[in-house]
This record gives sequence, structure tokens and C-alpha cells, in this order.
Amino acid sequence: MNEKEDRKFQDWARDLDDNALAIWREAMMNIRQLHGDVWNGVRFFLTLNSIVFAAMIAIFTIPWDILNGAAVCVLASVGLFFCFIGMKILTGHRQYYLDMLMRKTLIENDLGFYDLKLNSIDLSFPWKVDEEYLESMFKDLKGWKNKQMWRSGTISRYLLMSYWLFALLYIGSFIVAIATFLH
Repeated sequence: MNEKEDRKFQDWARDLDDNALAIWREAMMNIRQLHGDVWNGVRFFLTLNSIVFAAMIAIFTIPWDILNGAAVCVLASVGLFFCFIGMKILTGHRQYYLDMLMRKTLIENDLGFYDLKLNSIDLSFPWKVDEEYLESMFKDLKGWKNKQMWRSGTISRYLLMSYWLFALLYIGSFIVAIATFLH
């Protein structure tokens, strides 16, 4: 940062309202917490699903009888339950995250974080809205949130897809167990 930019930044920072900054800090803390909550929930449910699925695979490798088929059906049902609870929690966290991201971005915009640039980089902080989406967010908050919910290329979308993959594997295992039982 050169001296001119340093002075410009210092003048800008000096003019910031302490109460507005306190609200912004609270928004940042909430986003950090939500980010951690999402990761912990996903880690918990994907671990559970991995254990359940591994147990089903182990059962498929031993000689087949009616008890093994019943065990696979029970495990598939438990796994589906874990998948749908995990998806429900992920969806709730994603909605809360986007709500807080909108609030943080609106506060940062109002405080001028997007206006002041140092070496062509704005001062918005992590978990920011990419500049290509800012205008659409400011015009239509609800529409922006709906478009961002499971936007292609987001980690949230990939995590949701992993739950659906497990769900399909459980359904397939359930069908195989029933078909094997009927023969």
C-alpha cells in the first residue's frame, strides 16, 4: 500500500461509526459460527453414513440368508434417515448462512467496504458476495437468495449431492436385499 492509499484508508477508517462496526462484527461472528456449524453437521452425518454403508457392504460380502437381508434393509432405512436429517440440517444452515451473508454485505456496502479499494482490492471480508452477484443482490434480496441456495459450483451443492448419492445407494441396496430375499 502506498502512502496516498494509506492516508485514504486511515481517513476512511477514522470516519466509521463505532455502533455500525459493532453490528458488522456481530454479523461476521455469526457467519463464522454458521460456517463451522455447516462443516460439523456435514462431517457428522457423512461419517455416520459412511459407517452404515460400510456395514452394509460387509454384510453383502458374507453368505446370504434372510437375517442378512433384514440387516441390510434396516441399515438402509437408518442410512436414509441419516441422509434426510443431514439434508434438512444442511438446508437450514444454508438458508441462515445466506441470510447473514446478505446482512453482512449490506452493512459492508453501507460502510463503504466495497467503495474503497487498496491496490484494486475492495475491503469486503471473507465470505463475501462476488462482485458479479452484488448488483442482483441489491436489486432483489429474496430472488438472489433463491438463486444462490444451491448454485452450481458451490461446496453446499456438492455436499447436498453427496447426501443424495448416499440416499440412492441405500435405496439400491434395499432393492437388492428385497430382490435377493424374493428369489
